[in-house]
Amino acid sequence: TKKPKDNKAVMQFIAGQDNIKSGLFSVTRKADNVGVRLSLSRQSSSGFSEDTDYKNFTAFLASLVDMPMGEFSLNAGYQDKDYGAYDFYTPGLDFPSREHVKTYIVDTGLNLGQSGLIIKPNFLWRSHYDTFVLDKTQRRSSYHNNHRTNVYLPSIYLQKELPALGKVGAGIEYASEQIRSSNLGRHSRNHQSFFFDDAKEISGKTSIALSGRIDSYNDFGTNYSGSAGLKFNVSNNNVLHLGVSRSIRVPT
Repeated sequence: TKKPKDNKAVMQFIAGQDNIKSGLFSVTRKADNVGVRLSLSRQSSSGFSEDTDYKNFTAFLASLVDMPMGEFSLNAGYQDKDYGAYDFYTPGLDFPSREHVKTYIVDTGLNLGQSGLIIKPNFLWRSHYDTFVLDKTQRRSSYHNNHRTNVYLPSIYLQKELPALGKVGAGIEYASEQIRSSNLGRHSRNHQSFFFDDAKEISGKTSIALSGRIDSYNDFGTNYSGSAGLKFNVSNNNVLHLGVSRSIRVPT
């Protein structure tokens, strides 16, 4: 997210085929050690064919407070989207489906520095509501699902540059995901993570980077991931990158 550092205002309107309309209003204000940006946008269309119309409204607030030891940020967002989903989930079956989603998000944290040590505590909350109707005419199907997901994610990250190791960082996070669904029932997932990274310049032309992560899930066991990379400046205009990594994706 771009930090609110300047005073400016933006207004924009776009219109096009299929009754496409798009509007944006954004204002940013910076006074002394406080910066705030508010953005509002709306898009809509009647669709290029039956049941492909949509309406989308988004609001976003970004704020930043400069402090003697660093900065505090608070970001919040909201999205409301209603759209036709013709055959999106049932290819070839011609279901005139409908979906309506609402999402709320708050992301706040500190970026502090003291004696070369960087400390970044953070908290993220995300709430998602989803209403899906398979057949909006109710002639072929009465399937209707209400789905709600809440995610809470506190974390903290520390970094310090050490003579022998370069820039070394480490952090921990805890995530809790709560799901409530009228058709899928109630589910929850919790996981704890530990992660680290290290970047060091070996010579004027060569540097290395390492990272590692351990994730422990209450329903998926313990998983390990990481990466290693090498960067070599061949010339002023050419850089060679070599890397290897391992990642995971936990089933949802």
